[in-house]
Amino acid sequence: FKERFNFDAVSEAKLAGITLRLQVYDHDRISSNDFIGEVSVKLVNIHPNTVEHMRMELLPKDEELTRLESLSPDSAPYGKLLLTLNYLSLEQVLIVKIVRATDLPPMDTNGLADPYVKCYLHPDPNKNTKQKTKTISKTLDPEFDEVRCEMALGIITMG
Repeated sequence: FKERFNFDAVSEAKLAGITLRLQVYDHDRISSNDFIGEVSVKLVNIHPNTVEHMRMELLPKDEELTRLESLSPDSAPYGKLLLTLNYLSLEQVLIVKIVRATDLPPMDTNGLADPYVKCYLHPDPNKNTKQKTKTISKTLDPEFDEVRCEMALGIITMG
């Protein structure tokens, strides 16, 4: 996916207590959408004013984050997510660009999936920061080269 999300009003002091969560779902027209996998990134590890490229293994809900580099290539049953992060410290903006998902498991009877990604910051009790990409139909390796989406997601209220 090449979707871009802007998270406004995120000061460097707040980064230590914030986690970026990205969840991949399969869109279903008839029943509820199916959860495929998720990744979490603790923003305390992000270097300000630097574009960081990440390739991460999708995990089941609530499991510890594991970076793809520490795993064998065949050990990602939920697929992988490629993204870039850039925290602009002067503007206090976090830019998340979802590049693509790869090797997603088949979720539909046709052996494919209709994936999309939900993206939000945690903690965010009111889910003001939640956004999602477009759904890409019938693929296990979705990518949005032509779509570029910029969204201001508001001020994070912590605690």
